[in-house]
Amino acid sequence: MRLAKSPLTFRSRLQIIQIGLLCLFVAVGLSYYRIQIVKHDYFKVLGERFRVKKRIIKASRGLIYDRSERLVTRNLPAYDLVLMRDEMKEKWDLLRPRLAEFLDEDETELDAIYSKSKTRLLSLPIVIQKDIPFTDVVRILRNRNQYSGINVDVSSRRDYVYDTMLSHVLGYVGEAAESDMATDSGLRMGDIVGKRGLEKSYNQFLTGQDGEKTVQMNSRGYFFSEAITSDPKPGANLYLTVDLDLQKIAIDALAGHNGTVLMMDVTTGGMLVFVSSPSFDLNRFTKRMTEEEWLDLSNQPDKPLFSRPLQGLYAPGSIFKIVTALAALDKGVITPETRFFCTGEFEYYDRVFKCHLASGHGELDLKGAIQKSCNVYFYQTADQMGATVLASMASRLGFGTSTGIDLIGEKSGVVPSPKWKKRLYNKIWFPGETLSMCIGQGDLQVTPVQILSLMAVVANKGSSPIPHLIQKIEYAGETQLIETGRRHVELSESEYRTIQEGMWNVVNREHGTGSAAKIANRDVCGKTGTAQLVTFRSDHDRKDARYMNAWFAGFAPLSKPEVAIVVLVEHGGGGGVNAAPVARLVLDAYFNRMASMAPI
Repeated sequence: MRLAKSPLTFRSRLQIIQIGLLCLFVAVGLSYYRIQIVKHDYFKVLGERFRVKKRIIKASRGLIYDRSERLVTRNLPAYDLVLMRDEMKEKWDLLRPRLAEFLDEDETELDAIYSKSKTRLLSLPIVIQKDIPFTDVVRILRNRNQYSGINVDVSSRRDYVYDTMLSHVLGYVGEAAESDMATDSGLRMGDIVGKRGLEKSYNQFLTGQDGEKTVQMNSRGYFFSEAITSDPKPGANLYLTVDLDLQKIAIDALAGHNGTVLMMDVTTGGMLVFVSSPSFDLNRFTKRMTEEEWLDLSNQPDKPLFSRPLQGLYAPGSIFKIVTALAALDKGVITPETRFFCTGEFEYYDRVFKCHLASGHGELDLKGAIQKSCNVYFYQTADQMGATVLASMASRLGFGTSTGIDLIGEKSGVVPSPKWKKRLYNKIWFPGETLSMCIGQGDLQVTPVQILSLMAVVANKGSSPIPHLIQKIEYAGETQLIETGRRHVELSESEYRTIQEGMWNVVNREHGTGSAAKIANRDVCGKTGTAQLVTFRSDHDRKDARYMNAWFAGFAPLSKPEVAIVVLVEHGGGGGVNAAPVARLVLDAYFNRMASMAPI
């Protein structure tokens, strides 16, 4: 090696080497800048394309059957138009207007869908349109090379075999909202979850476990290898306690009136009938619903989306006299033999409280008062007992708290009392309010399912199973039977027996208010209720059905109760005239079918 002739020559060569290295580092830096900053999106897409990708295989949702194992939900194939960003060969700003024209969609809506999902992994599809017709599938696949990134994804769509018969039982499904994903970290955008009814209550069972497949693609976006790495596992199947035939008979018996019909096995708590009228078409929710369609459905005056058995808060009318009688018997205020005289009205301070029979019932004991639903008898009983005792018994019997039925959204109702009024309104309780409450009026509010639970307590002489709509769950070949707890109300057997016999008289004795529910040799026990919705200002108002809700609640048979039943007809007038006949039709159908039905 030749040495530099002088130190100055050596120094100049060293500077040249330094400048060369500096240029090299600048070139490398500029290359990194070009790749990481300038061409970031391009190389990111290229990297996503040229690799092994993971694709989700959606699991099918579990099926639902009625108690006789008749299918009530199913999963039908559906085709979704999706956008695969890792397969796009042009920027979204350029693709969007062409795609909007091709699909005849609003460009702004397409951009909103894209923007909502652009933070997700590139390999995850964005659903542009759900459940598209097969003719559109063919058109899209035929033209997909002109619109890089679009594809058709085969999925499943929930279908309800009986579109309106079980609406308030089954509920419906929909795409997971942000609120759903906030409470469940395992949910992804586009996942299907239960929104109402059993679809929501049992969503964790119905939802299967997604599978996965690996896909290899080259830099041009073409597949050259695909393999399933984990199979999807379908969700569990559910079996209802509801009987479709009895459900249909109950719907027909209501004859289009707003209201509810409930029937429960008093041994197990299984709901045989769960009707809320009016209903709605579940299959409207399985397809894309516009905002106008949703507003039209939700704003209908009859409130078809409203679950009356769980969310309806009503004055129970004379059915609540059973609670009044049990409270008075328990405290020794009266005995079964205690007699009061009814003249048709009861003067209390400066107000007159009327009986439903203007001419009066004469002298009655407790069973006779229940049979003829004498207001005056219970006015005098409540006057001696007081509101606090009555409210305490109502709470013991389950009013003011939810029953625990396996549907989300159940309301608790209101049991008024002097303490309740003082706490809520800072006002004193007036004695006249006790008289209104004792016959199921005033501020008292109950749900139909709470009344059903009361009937089971009386039928079983002190206990009621928790109502439920699922009989068993079947998953991976294993079956899990549903067992619920019970509510216990400890009173003497003789007190319950007195109430049972009074309710038997209601249906089976002359002048009983529920005689329209009588079935030969079935020993139906019941109690009617006519709950006024406004303050009656004249005798004409008392005869106007629009101002009254009609109730019938009971159980059968007397000796060994099997089922409890509740019927509510909104704006239906007298309970004995309009609700009791509905109960008779449903109970008669139940007994006629029992010989061919397996135990519930």
